[in-house]
Amino acid sequence: MKRLGLRVITTVLLLAFGLAAGGCTSSDGEKPGAAGATIQPVVFDVPTTPQEADKTYSPGDRTEQALQAVAARGKDVVAVGSEVSAKVSRPLFLSSTDGGGSWTKRELDPESAARSGTFESATDIAAGPGRFVAIGTSNNRPVLWHSTDGNSWQRLALDEKIFAATDELTAITVSTTGFAMVGHSLLAAAGNDDHLVYWRSSDGLVWRRTAGPAIGLEPTVKGAVSATEIVASGKTVVISGNLSTPDDPKHTDRLQFWYSTDGGSTFRSASVQGEVAEDVEVFNNALAVGAGKFVALVRGGQYTGDNSSWDGVVLEGGSSGSSWRLTAKPWLLGSDYDDSPGTLTRAGKEWVATSWTSSTTRDTTVAAGSTWDQLTDRTDEGSQRGRGDQVVADAVAVGTDVVLVGSNDRSGSTEPAAWRYHDGAVLPTSLPAEASAGKPSTGIHRLLSTGKELVVAGEVSGAPTAWVRSGSTWQATTLPGRKNGVALNLADAAPTPDGRVVAVGTKILTTGDRAAVWIRDQQGRWAESSSPIFGTLAKSPYGGPSPQAVAVGPGGWVVVGQRHDGDGNYDAWSMHSRMGRPGPKVAEAGRSHPVRTSRPGGRRPRICAVRTTLTRS
Repeated sequence: MKRLGLRVITTVLLLAFGLAAGGCTSSDGEKPGAAGATIQPVVFDVPTTPQEADKTYSPGDRTEQALQAVAARGKDVVAVGSEVSAKVSRPLFLSSTDGGGSWTKRELDPESAARSGTFESATDIAAGPGRFVAIGTSNNRPVLWHSTDGNSWQRLALDEKIFAATDELTAITVSTTGFAMVGHSLLAAAGNDDHLVYWRSSDGLVWRRTAGPAIGLEPTVKGAVSATEIVASGKTVVISGNLSTPDDPKHTDRLQFWYSTDGGSTFRSASVQGEVAEDVEVFNNALAVGAGKFVALVRGGQYTGDNSSWDGVVLEGGSSGSSWRLTAKPWLLGSDYDDSPGTLTRAGKEWVATSWTSSTTRDTTVAAGSTWDQLTDRTDEGSQRGRGDQVVADAVAVGTDVVLVGSNDRSGSTEPAAWRYHDGAVLPTSLPAEASAGKPSTGIHRLLSTGKELVVAGEVSGAPTAWVRSGSTWQATTLPGRKNGVALNLADAAPTPDGRVVAVGTKILTTGDRAAVWIRDQQGRWAESSSPIFGTLAKSPYGGPSPQAVAVGPGGWVVVGQRHDGDGNYDAWSMHSRMGRPGPKVAEAGRSHPVRTSRPGGRRPRICAVRTTLTRS
């Protein structure tokens, strides 16, 4: 389960804009930058006049932010994640002192911030008796952060012999002997593509590293092994993982569990019994301990027909995690769509499980009950279902409550989200404004002249946008078409001899790509163009064209780009139109056909598409 804003353009860049426009003049006849002209900084800001089609689906104006993990010590709760833009990613820390009821954004200390790389993201966190420890990734190696109270955070200086550049950290927990962490090394070992790595620390500051095979963390057969989660109860430590065996058509992914009864000094491979070991492909998702037993909530299924789907199933591993079997297929975690279990938490006498269903969007389900056949739907309809994606990434018990964290993108960009399960109901929790106060990310692709106006084409936080020069300022308009389940990007734009503007880009759907074309008329109104040819010429719905450039000449309009054929290959692709007004008929690949529409004077516009196969060396 994710662009720095161009906010102010300097005088020099404004002069360059004037040159790029081919000597175009302002409304009073003065050229930009001419003697005596007062040049003001240009501010490209959030569109203030969005088209009607985008009023329901805001283009979004935030840096991409999401929460990935949460941990609690008493009523002190800390959630971690990331803040991502085009050029930099920073860890995101939120803390609560009242069990997740209210939150405050926290920052790294100045020294740690100065030592941070350009890409760092927090992915998991554990709460020990003396401190919180968060783990994550950076440009080229693992990263750890620590805090004694969850409020003041520092970046831990790592020994390169303990945390190698080839290591990746996956999950962290706390046992009776201190912190325990699992990950993997990209280096091959014992005939496998990589191997697990285990780290231990009594205080979260000084760590010991052990290559997994040395203490029993070995795959059962040859393949690429990875860890998913780690949990502990007393001196018993259980790790879940996945073994990818693509050469075995029956078991491309195998469940793997390892358990330790001596605090993580040695591990043994656990057995997996029944159909999950023989006939059903299963992927690890969530691992928990409660009610005296270890439990896994996984995504499993077996495709036997058109109505088959991946659904959530429950495995229990007993008090030691040494033997696992499938015990339940809760109806709440299964549907006609693919359901992916997200989190599993034991709070009081209840299991609280979450999953998300992916159709056109991701909708969250929260199920709670004392037994698997007594699970009932506790989902908050207003904030965990409906328009946009809602994802629960992690959860932690705080007494009999459960704090859930994740993200949503209802604004048009991803923002952090938190909920609290209390007294049988889930309610959203308000996060501080600074936790999602990212600035708009603005990109400029083309500056052009219509003969009367200067028009800039670009994007604001991923929403195709056009600006028009109005006096000494620029007025922004969001181009139509971005909506629930449909993302857009803008690649190029060009003026037409009759004073219009054509812009092209890609419409990104859940199943593939389509060409996007916008036309600005002589009155300055933008409209999305539509034609069957914008989405044809692919072998399957998962392919489609992606325009990259447009040119307008005496012979018509030409759009070029690439097309994914839906079968793993890319072709050079183009289409053209005499007037930019497509009709109902579609040109076949490699051929040109006229498309007739009724127009004054009997003129026949023409739109065609051509496919050219690229040869790659």
